[in-house]
Amino acid sequence: MGNSLVFDTLEYFNALTKAGISEEQAKAQVEGLAKALNSKEIATKSDIHEVKTDLKAEIHECKAELRVEIQEVKAELRVEIQECKVDIIKWMVGSQLVFFSLLIGVMGAIFKFLK
Repeated sequence: MGNSLVFDTLEYFNALTKAGISEEQAKAQVEGLAKALNSKEIATKSDIHEVKTDLKAEIHECKAELRVEIQEVKAELRVEIQECKVDIIKWMVGSQLVFFSLLIGVMGAIFKFLK
């Protein structure tokens, strides 16, 4: 972040002394304010705009990545659901075969018993 704040120290000094502040106090205030304004910790409007633009770009990129990941997960889930359907059908057919085999066995035993 590059600071491009313009601060007229002489004008500020003159305003302070004109308001009745001693030259010594005015000088100390001017130096303190100038130091604070020239600090690397102050963000200018252009700094904020730059960060905002960068964040928008990153958010857009993240959204695109998430969309891709969501589509991949959907595809994986579809495959897993299909596999589960196949397994369920296998178990249903198998259990029905066992049931009918038992039914035929029981019916055969009943017919033998009745003869």
